[in-house]
Amino acid sequence: AMAAAAAVTADALVLGCEGSGKTLLVKSAIAVCNGSALTDFGTTSTTGVEIDEVVFKRTTLRLREVGSPMIPNWPQFYADCHCIVYVVDLSNVAQVPAATMELFDMLAHPRTEGKPVLLLLNKRDSSVRMAREFVDSAMRLEDLVATASQRITVREVSAKTGAGVEPVLDWVASMTKAGQRGAGGGDSSDDDA
Repeated sequence: AMAAAAAVTADALVLGCEGSGKTLLVKSAIAVCNGSALTDFGTTSTTGVEIDEVVFKRTTLRLREVGSPMIPNWPQFYADCHCIVYVVDLSNVAQVPAATMELFDMLAHPRTEGKPVLLLLNKRDSSVRMAREFVDSAMRLEDLVATASQRITVREVSAKTGAGVEPVLDWVASMTKAGQRGAGGGDSSDDDA
């Protein structure tokens, strides 16, 4: 009944390597939409697909989180989404090569062509987080943003504290409306990358 209040549905695919914080990000997004604070930080590894629908500023956001064990199956979900949220763990240096490789593979797939991508650098609250300059350089973000067919927006977030989660919801809601009108990217001047 709750979803009936919003006519527009934004379908976002939430992807990322194991432990990047996808599940907590979705929980945090739900808390923001409910106007409550996140109190339960416990998550278990998502092995399949978890679909959550939340209403944010009169738009229904469908957040489809695909567990990291399903990385080989990611392409089967590309066609049905309006946009992709790709989560990277800022506190896990060892995972950067794998996260970069999966990101490049995803961006190279024909079914993601032209779809807006939000590259979300998570765990910015961590005391052992990598410097942003290191991440930009290790993931070749400047080249990526310049050469990808997708419009890539880079943001930092803390799924745990909730810092930066509301702008993520804003992004998903706005990108979808633009996507449904058939509008492409173009004005990437507001990207942080």
